[in-house]
Amino acid sequence: MWSRFPLDVRDAPGVAVRWVEGAVYHSVCLLASALTLVGCGSEQIVNPSFPITTDDARSEMRLMQDNRVQFERPVVVLGGIHDPGVAAPHIARVIRRTGTEDSRVISISFLTTWTFDQCRNRVIKVLDREFGENGEPFTGEVDVVGMSMGGLVGRYSAIPRDDGRRIRIRRMCTISSPHRGAKLAWLGFFDPRAHDMKPGSPFMVALDDALLNDPYEIVPYVRLTDWIVGEQYASPHNQTVYWLSTPFLEGAHVAAHRDPRILGDICRRLRGETPFTVDPPTPLPSDEQPTNKDAAMPPADSLAQSSTTDS
Repeated sequence: MWSRFPLDVRDAPGVAVRWVEGAVYHSVCLLASALTLVGCGSEQIVNPSFPITTDDARSEMRLMQDNRVQFERPVVVLGGIHDPGVAAPHIARVIRRTGTEDSRVISISFLTTWTFDQCRNRVIKVLDREFGENGEPFTGEVDVVGMSMGGLVGRYSAIPRDDGRRIRIRRMCTISSPHRGAKLAWLGFFDPRAHDMKPGSPFMVALDDALLNDPYEIVPYVRLTDWIVGEQYASPHNQTVYWLSTPFLEGAHVAAHRDPRILGDICRRLRGETPFTVDPPTPLPSDEQPTNKDAAMPPADSLAQSSTTDS
Protein backbone atom coordinates (compact mmCIF):
# COMPACT_ATOMS: atom_id res chain seq x y z
CA MET A 1 0.00 0.00 0.00
CA TRP A 2 2.70 2.44 0.99
CA SER A 3 5.59 1.53 -1.24
CA ARG A 4 4.56 1.53 -4.88
CA PHE A 5 2.33 2.97 -7.56
CA PRO A 6 0.89 0.19 -9.77
CA LEU A 7 1.68 -0.05 -13.46
CA ASP A 8 -1.17 1.36 -15.51
CA VAL A 9 -1.87 -0.93 -18.49
CA ARG A 10 -2.78 2.15 -20.53
CA ASP A 11 0.88 3.10 -20.41
CA ALA A 12 1.97 -0.25 -21.89
CA PRO A 13 2.63 0.91 -25.49
CA GLY A 14 5.22 3.41 -24.33
CA VAL A 15 6.81 1.28 -21.62
CA ALA A 16 8.97 -0.73 -24.04
CA VAL A 17 10.48 2.43 -25.49
CA ARG A 18 11.18 3.72 -21.99
CA TRP A 19 12.81 0.44 -20.99
CA VAL A 20 15.17 0.72 -23.99
CA GLU A 21 15.84 4.37 -23.16
CA GLY A 22 16.40 3.47 -19.52
CA ALA A 23 18.71 0.59 -20.41
CA VAL A 24 20.91 2.86 -22.54
CA TYR A 25 20.87 5.62 -19.95
CA HIS A 26 21.73 3.39 -17.01
CA SER A 27 24.38 1.48 -18.97
CA VAL A 28 26.22 4.74 -19.52
CA CYS A 29 25.58 5.72 -15.90
CA LEU A 30 27.09 2.46 -14.71
CA LEU A 31 30.06 3.01 -17.01
CA ALA A 32 30.49 6.48 -15.53
CA SER A 33 30.31 4.99 -12.06
CA ALA A 34 32.91 2.37 -12.99
CA LEU A 35 35.24 5.06 -14.29
CA THR A 36 34.69 6.92 -11.03
CA LEU A 37 35.73 3.84 -9.06
CA VAL A 38 38.91 3.54 -11.08
CA GLY A 39 39.82 7.17 -10.56
CA CYS A 40 38.79 7.78 -6.97
CA GLY A 41 41.31 5.48 -5.31
CA SER A 42 41.01 5.16 -1.55
CA GLU A 43 41.33 8.84 -0.69
CA GLN A 44 38.49 10.02 1.52
CA ILE A 45 37.96 13.74 2.07
CA VAL A 46 36.27 14.63 5.36
CA ASN A 47 33.64 17.36 5.23
CA PRO A 48 33.88 19.49 8.42
CA SER A 49 30.16 20.25 8.20
CA PHE A 50 29.25 16.56 7.71
CA PRO A 51 31.83 14.77 9.87
CA ILE A 52 30.02 11.53 10.79
CA THR A 53 31.50 8.22 9.63
CA THR A 54 29.55 5.46 7.92
CA ASP A 55 29.89 3.14 10.93
CA ASP A 56 28.75 5.82 13.37
CA ALA A 57 25.80 6.65 11.12
CA ARG A 58 24.74 2.99 11.11
CA SER A 59 24.91 2.94 14.90
CA GLU A 60 22.78 6.09 15.12
CA MET A 61 20.26 4.58 12.72
CA ARG A 62 19.91 1.52 14.97
CA LEU A 63 19.26 3.80 17.95
CA MET A 64 16.56 5.64 16.01
CA GLN A 65 14.95 2.33 15.06
CA ASP A 66 14.91 1.29 18.71
CA ASN A 67 13.35 4.61 19.74
CA ARG A 68 10.74 5.46 17.12
CA VAL A 69 8.98 8.82 17.09
CA GLN A 70 5.92 10.24 15.36
CA PHE A 71 6.68 12.29 12.27
CA GLU A 72 5.08 15.70 12.25
CA ARG A 73 3.87 15.43 8.64
CA PRO A 74 3.45 12.76 5.95
CA VAL A 75 6.69 11.90 4.17
CA VAL A 76 6.74 11.45 0.39
CA VAL A 77 9.78 9.84 -1.27
CA LEU A 78 10.10 10.54 -5.00
CA GLY A 79 12.20 8.32 -7.27
CA GLY A 80 14.58 9.15 -10.09
CA ILE A 81 14.39 8.86 -13.85
CA HIS A 82 13.93 5.32 -15.21
CA ASP A 83 14.03 3.89 -11.66
CA PRO A 84 11.79 0.77 -11.75
CA GLY A 85 11.03 1.10 -8.06
CA VAL A 86 14.31 0.42 -6.29
CA ALA A 87 15.72 3.61 -4.78
CA ALA A 88 12.55 5.34 -3.58
CA PRO A 89 11.04 2.27 -1.84
CA HIS A 90 14.38 1.58 -0.14
CA ILE A 91 14.60 5.13 1.21
CA ALA A 92 10.97 4.93 2.38
CA ARG A 93 11.61 1.64 4.21
CA VAL A 94 14.60 3.09 6.04
CA ILE A 95 12.66 6.20 7.07
CA ARG A 96 9.60 4.18 8.08
CA ARG A 97 11.65 2.07 10.50
CA THR A 98 12.51 5.18 12.53
CA GLY A 99 8.90 6.36 12.85
CA THR A 100 5.96 5.06 14.83
CA GLU A 101 3.52 2.61 13.27
CA ASP A 102 1.08 5.38 12.37
CA SER A 103 3.70 7.58 10.69
CA ARG A 104 2.72 8.03 7.07
CA VAL A 105 5.58 7.38 4.65
CA ILE A 106 5.04 6.59 0.95
CA SER A 107 7.24 6.27 -2.11
CA ILE A 108 6.38 7.06 -5.72
CA SER A 109 8.29 5.82 -8.77
CA PHE A 110 8.03 7.23 -12.28
CA LEU A 111 9.10 4.44 -14.65
CA THR A 112 5.87 4.56 -16.68
CA THR A 113 5.85 8.34 -17.04
CA TRP A 114 7.28 10.34 -19.91
CA THR A 115 7.06 14.04 -18.97
CA PHE A 116 7.33 16.17 -15.86
CA ASP A 117 3.62 16.88 -16.19
CA GLN A 118 2.87 13.17 -15.94
CA CYS A 119 5.17 12.91 -12.92
CA ARG A 120 3.42 15.82 -11.25
CA ASN A 121 -0.03 14.40 -11.94
CA ARG A 122 1.02 11.07 -10.47
CA VAL A 123 2.29 12.70 -7.29
CA ILE A 124 -0.95 14.62 -6.76
CA LYS A 125 -3.08 11.57 -7.56
CA VAL A 126 -1.20 9.35 -5.11
CA LEU A 127 -1.32 11.96 -2.33
CA ASP A 128 -5.07 12.35 -2.82
CA ARG A 129 -5.50 8.58 -2.72
CA GLU A 130 -3.31 7.90 0.31
CA PHE A 131 -3.88 10.99 2.44
CA GLY A 132 -7.16 12.50 1.28
CA GLU A 133 -10.23 11.97 3.45
CA ASN A 134 -13.78 11.19 2.33
CA GLY A 135 -12.81 11.48 -1.31
CA GLU A 136 -11.56 15.04 -0.88
CA PRO A 137 -8.19 16.22 -2.32
CA PHE A 138 -5.28 16.28 0.09
CA THR A 139 -4.18 19.85 0.83
CA GLY A 140 -1.96 19.37 3.89
CA GLU A 141 1.78 19.95 4.17
CA VAL A 142 4.27 17.20 3.44
CA ASP A 143 7.98 16.58 3.83
CA VAL A 144 9.55 15.40 0.58
CA VAL A 145 12.65 13.29 -0.02
CA GLY A 146 13.73 13.42 -3.66
CA MET A 147 16.21 10.98 -5.19
CA SER A 148 17.92 12.44 -8.25
CA MET A 149 15.16 13.59 -10.66
CA GLY A 150 12.67 13.18 -7.80
CA GLY A 151 13.89 16.46 -6.34
CA LEU A 152 12.85 18.29 -9.50
CA VAL A 153 9.52 16.45 -9.60
CA GLY A 154 8.86 17.68 -6.07
CA ARG A 155 9.75 21.26 -6.97
CA TYR A 156 7.59 21.13 -10.10
CA SER A 157 4.67 19.62 -8.18
CA ALA A 158 4.79 22.51 -5.72
CA ILE A 159 4.21 25.19 -8.38
CA PRO A 160 0.61 26.53 -8.27
CA ARG A 161 -1.53 25.94 -11.33
CA ASP A 162 -4.74 27.57 -12.55
CA ASP A 163 -6.77 24.67 -11.11
CA GLY A 164 -5.27 25.32 -7.67
CA ARG A 165 -3.69 21.86 -7.40
CA ARG A 166 -0.19 21.57 -6.02
CA ILE A 167 1.65 19.89 -3.18
CA ARG A 168 2.52 21.98 -0.16
CA ILE A 169 6.12 21.29 0.81
CA ARG A 170 7.29 22.17 4.30
CA ARG A 171 10.77 20.68 3.89
CA MET A 172 12.50 18.91 1.02
CA CYS A 173 15.63 16.77 1.33
CA THR A 174 17.26 15.82 -1.96
CA ILE A 175 19.88 13.18 -2.75
CA SER A 176 22.01 13.84 -5.84
CA SER A 177 19.28 15.95 -7.43
CA PRO A 178 20.15 18.08 -10.48
CA HIS A 179 18.91 21.39 -9.07
CA ARG A 180 21.02 23.27 -11.64
CA GLY A 181 20.75 20.64 -14.36
CA ALA A 182 22.57 17.34 -14.89
CA LYS A 183 25.92 16.73 -16.55
CA LEU A 184 24.69 13.67 -18.42
CA ALA A 185 21.26 15.03 -19.36
CA TRP A 186 22.35 14.92 -23.01
CA LEU A 187 22.16 11.10 -22.82
CA GLY A 188 18.37 11.15 -22.68
CA PHE A 189 17.90 11.07 -26.43
CA PHE A 190 14.22 10.10 -26.34
CA ASP A 191 13.10 11.30 -22.91
CA PRO A 192 11.73 14.87 -22.82
CA ARG A 193 12.63 15.11 -19.13
CA ALA A 194 16.31 14.70 -19.92
CA HIS A 195 16.14 17.67 -22.27
CA ASP A 196 14.42 19.64 -19.51
CA MET A 197 17.23 18.74 -17.10
CA LYS A 198 19.99 20.26 -19.24
CA PRO A 199 21.74 23.11 -17.37
CA GLY A 200 20.18 26.44 -18.25
CA SER A 201 17.11 24.98 -19.97
CA PRO A 202 13.85 26.97 -19.84
CA PHE A 203 12.44 24.32 -17.51
CA MET A 204 15.30 24.71 -15.03
CA VAL A 205 15.08 28.51 -15.16
CA ALA A 206 11.33 28.35 -14.53
CA LEU A 207 11.87 26.10 -11.49
CA ASP A 208 14.30 28.67 -10.10
CA ASP A 209 11.86 31.52 -10.73
CA ALA A 210 9.10 29.60 -8.92
CA LEU A 211 11.34 28.90 -5.92
CA LEU A 212 12.21 32.58 -5.64
CA ASN A 213 8.52 33.49 -5.58
CA ASP A 214 7.45 30.71 -3.20
CA PRO A 215 10.46 29.53 -1.15
CA TYR A 216 10.55 26.53 1.18
CA GLU A 217 13.36 24.69 2.93
CA ILE A 218 15.55 22.51 0.71
CA VAL A 219 18.34 20.39 2.21
CA PRO A 220 20.52 19.00 -0.63
CA TYR A 221 23.01 16.13 -0.34
CA VAL A 222 25.53 14.71 -2.81
CA ARG A 223 28.56 12.43 -2.90
CA LEU A 224 31.80 13.52 -4.54
CA THR A 225 32.78 12.33 -8.04
CA ASP A 226 29.16 12.20 -9.17
CA TRP A 227 29.67 12.08 -12.93
CA ILE A 228 25.96 11.77 -13.66
CA VAL A 229 24.58 14.93 -12.05
CA GLY A 230 27.77 16.65 -10.97
CA GLU A 231 28.16 17.66 -7.34
CA GLN A 232 28.38 21.35 -8.29
CA TYR A 233 24.88 21.06 -9.81
CA ALA A 234 23.27 19.31 -6.82
CA SER A 235 22.04 22.35 -4.89
CA PRO A 236 19.73 25.25 -5.74
CA HIS A 237 21.39 28.51 -6.70
CA ASN A 238 22.85 30.53 -3.82
CA GLN A 239 22.92 27.41 -1.66
CA THR A 240 25.76 25.04 -0.74
CA VAL A 241 25.23 21.29 -0.91
CA TYR A 242 26.08 18.93 1.98
CA TRP A 243 28.71 16.73 0.38
CA LEU A 244 30.41 13.49 1.36
CA SER A 245 33.21 11.41 -0.05
CA THR A 246 32.04 8.33 -1.91
CA PRO A 247 33.10 5.08 -0.20
CA PHE A 248 35.62 3.00 -2.12
CA LEU A 249 34.06 0.67 -4.73
CA GLU A 250 30.67 2.42 -4.64
CA GLY A 251 29.05 4.44 -7.40
CA ALA A 252 28.75 8.06 -6.31
CA HIS A 253 25.28 8.52 -7.81
CA VAL A 254 23.71 5.11 -8.27
CA ALA A 255 24.33 4.01 -4.67
CA ALA A 256 23.72 7.34 -2.92
CA HIS A 257 20.21 6.26 -1.87
CA ARG A 258 21.79 3.63 0.40
CA ASP A 259 24.32 5.89 2.16
CA PRO A 260 23.60 5.64 5.92
CA ARG A 261 25.15 9.06 6.56
CA ILE A 262 22.70 10.78 4.25
CA LEU A 263 19.71 8.69 5.29
CA GLY A 264 20.54 9.14 8.97
CA ASP A 265 20.75 12.91 8.61
CA ILE A 266 17.40 12.96 6.80
CA CYS A 267 15.78 10.81 9.49
CA ARG A 268 17.12 13.08 12.22
CA ARG A 269 15.51 16.06 10.51
CA LEU A 270 12.19 14.28 10.00
CA ARG A 271 12.18 13.28 13.68
CA GLY A 272 12.77 16.87 14.78
CA GLU A 273 16.22 16.03 16.16
CA THR A 274 19.65 17.61 15.72
CA PRO A 275 21.05 16.47 12.36
CA PHE A 276 24.55 15.17 11.77
CA THR A 277 25.28 18.13 9.51
CA VAL A 278 26.52 21.45 10.86
CA ASP A 279 25.78 24.90 9.47
CA PRO A 280 27.11 26.59 7.48
CA PRO A 281 27.79 23.91 4.85
CA THR A 282 31.42 23.62 3.80
CA PRO A 283 32.02 24.59 0.14
CA LEU A 284 32.78 21.80 -2.30
CA PRO A 285 36.48 20.89 -2.41
CA SER A 286 36.48 21.19 -6.20
CA ASP A 287 36.83 24.62 -7.77
CA GLU A 288 34.75 23.49 -10.77
CA GLN A 289 31.67 25.62 -11.35
CA PRO A 290 28.51 25.05 -13.39
CA THR A 291 29.00 25.89 -17.04
CA ASN A 292 25.72 27.71 -17.73
CA LYS A 293 25.75 31.48 -17.23
CA ASP A 294 22.63 32.11 -15.20
CA ALA A 295 22.73 35.86 -15.70
CA ALA A 296 22.52 35.34 -19.43
CA MET A 297 19.47 33.10 -19.28
CA PRO A 298 16.16 34.78 -20.17
CA PRO A 299 13.46 34.45 -17.50
CA ALA A 300 10.79 31.84 -18.10
CA ASP A 301 7.34 33.35 -17.74
CA SER A 302 5.64 29.98 -17.48
CA LEU A 303 6.23 26.29 -18.00
CA ALA A 304 4.84 24.73 -21.13
CA GLN A 305 2.09 22.30 -20.33
CA SER A 306 2.43 18.80 -21.63
CA SER A 307 -0.31 17.58 -23.91
CA THR A 308 -0.05 14.13 -22.37
CA THR A 309 -0.97 13.57 -18.73
CA ASP A 310 -1.76 10.68 -16.45
CA SER A 311 -5.47 10.15 -16.37
